[in-house]
Amino acid sequence: MESPEYETMFRAEEDHWWYRGLRDIVFSEIDRLALRDRAVILLDAGCGTGKTLEVARAHGIDASGFDLSERALAFAVRRIGGSVARASILRPPFADGSFSIVVSNDVLCCLAPADQVVAMRGLARLLARGGRLIVNLPAHPSLSSSHDRAVHIETRYTRRGLSDLLESAGLEAEILTHRNTVLLPIAAAVRLFRRFVSRGTEKPPRSDLRPAPEPLNSLLATPLLLENRLIRLGARFPLGLSIYCVAHRRGERERVAPEAPSGGGGHESS
Repeated sequence: MESPEYETMFRAEEDHWWYRGLRDIVFSEIDRLALRDRAVILLDAGCGTGKTLEVARAHGIDASGFDLSERALAFAVRRIGGSVARASILRPPFADGSFSIVVSNDVLCCLAPADQVVAMRGLARLLARGGRLIVNLPAHPSLSSSHDRAVHIETRYTRRGLSDLLESAGLEAEILTHRNTVLLPIAAAVRLFRRFVSRGTEKPPRSDLRPAPEPLNSLLATPLLLENRLIRLGARFPLGLSIYCVAHRRGERERVAPEAPSGGGGHESS
């Protein structure tokens, strides 16, 4: 990610409509799993500026995180007031089976394809028996734009592509769907227009995380929240700006918590 984008992310995560919708679907799943076993231990793999960790801890969840970017970690420490590990998603500094839930939002997409396989296998090994991996990733390769260059997105996924990646790590999806579907036509039109008007010019890449005034921000969040509700009720969308997945290791769907949970999340020193 380009360095200025970390501050943009730090500010946007507080209330931007896109993050509001993402948190809603991720934490509704986390809360559902937590109801089954109170000893939930969560890892945010590629925690960025730390908002997921902040919300998880506000939910009373034992949550750990790591990121490779020192700039991202500085913002994360500022947000949560505690230490966060510096590590690569290719080499997570935690013991096998340490976490009931592993969350990784828009991280694997920034890796080369071969590294995506390595990272997914690493995330799978961190899951406790019956644990869940929750992933959100950008969709539709045709929508690559200046935003992708600004945040270093290497891959936009199809459902088949993500399913194959899960399978390579011995994981299977219980939820695999596109999301951010209602706004897809608008986003596609905007990106195609920008691509056309910027053709032949060189400008520094910039993400799409720009603040929207209220009530527009809440208006844009509304379809995401509605889609999330439908997904929770079993709906699956064939198109959307993002792909959302909840997966478990093959044959291990029942148990959620680690068999021997520890207060420190079971991580090794790094």
